[in-house]
Amino acid sequence: MKKSLLLLAAIAMLVGCGNKPAKQIQKVDTETITESTTESVIEDYSQEDFIEEEENVRFTVENYTLQDSRSTIEDGEEHPDNMITFECDIDIPVTDNEALRDSICYWLASQIGSDFDGNPSDVKAMMSHYRDRSLDFEGDEGAEGYELSYSMKLMEANDRYVTYRFSQFFESAGSPRANQEYTYVTFDSSTGTRFTRQMILVDEDLKQLVMAGLFEQYFKDWTPEDLMELLFFDPTDSEDYVFFLPQYDEPWILNDLIYFGYSEHEIADRCTGQPNCGLPYSEMEPYLTEEGKSFF
Repeated sequence: MKKSLLLLAAIAMLVGCGNKPAKQIQKVDTETITESTTESVIEDYSQEDFIEEEENVRFTVENYTLQDSRSTIEDGEEHPDNMITFECDIDIPVTDNEALRDSICYWLASQIGSDFDGNPSDVKAMMSHYRDRSLDFEGDEGAEGYELSYSMKLMEANDRYVTYRFSQFFESAGSPRANQEYTYVTFDSSTGTRFTRQMILVDEDLKQLVMAGLFEQYFKDWTPEDLMELLFFDPTDSEDYVFFLPQYDEPWILNDLIYFGYSEHEIADRCTGQPNCGLPYSEMEPYLTEEGKSFF
């Protein structure tokens, strides 16, 4: 009980010391991807504009979806009740800026795999390759059946940056739980350069800002008692339980807020998902390199 009160006091102090973001931030939830039961290949192409044309800036996407499935095969026999399913839902960049388009496509390729021999800018060919590879798989999961889904959706595009969200879902028929992870990425609209942690100057004050943001935004619905059991750090004991910034996922920009996002089981129990928080430029400006400031 005493420890919980200390944690509650520490959270109150952290939130009180930090400036509240200019905009209300909602907890980012992972996407829900439903299972496909189709036996045939379904392809769908459509155009959608995400920003109006302003000056020389023009960025749209072509939405490409691909669904396919087959029965598992064991000892030469098909098992129609046990399926292997592949799905993808990709917003392919459409822009005259080749550097930006290639940067986005190559980043997508890096998230999926490394055995595609073609040009990653040909997203449809690349996703067809991974569809074929997934359906031809005959490992242990292949005998049981599984579902594999990829999604890359445009979140925001303007004359300064383009931000995407990528998610991957995998569930094996023999596994007790599904695995779903997501990550965000921000590109410079002119050069295609990715926004990375190298553009952020880290010190203890920034760590305190991020910690306060997490408690104010993401962990606000948890009780101190629950957090004591779930967190891998202790804000009441900075010497023994060191808080750190994300080690795996790069920061990203959305609605002019700089987000810090953690992977599952990085700073808290897996049941908390992927904690994240967004800080406004007014708070982050002192911690940005000149390259980082160029995104604003």
